[in-house]
Amino acid sequence: MAIVRVPVGNKINSIDLVNCRIQSQYDEFIFDNEGCLSFPGMYVKSKRFREVHVVSNMVPPYGFIATGLLSVAIQHELDHLHGRLLPEIDINAPKIDILRSANAPIPFRSNGS
Repeated sequence: MAIVRVPVGNKINSIDLVNCRIQSQYDEFIFDNEGCLSFPGMYVKSKRFREVHVVSNMVPPYGFIATGLLSVAIQHELDHLHGRLLPEIDINAPKIDILRSANAPIPFRSNGS
């Protein structure tokens, strides 16, 4: 579950997300300066979509179309729910081959005794 709050004018719009998914997404772009409360002061460039169609939300609204900043915020929160964090979505960060690094031998260090 996630709660997305986005300012619209002088009002805050809030949407609860419960077990929903993005059915379709349109108009990919580079979002500059995406931040996260889990990583204060860190801002990255990420690939996001300007429009997403959200379905299967277990609370109203059950399905909706989000655009602009709301679309980016929903993608960000669903990333969290799928275990992806801000450093992993940074398009400028070096990519690590998880399987290769997991199978790499662990160096042996003697403590000298």
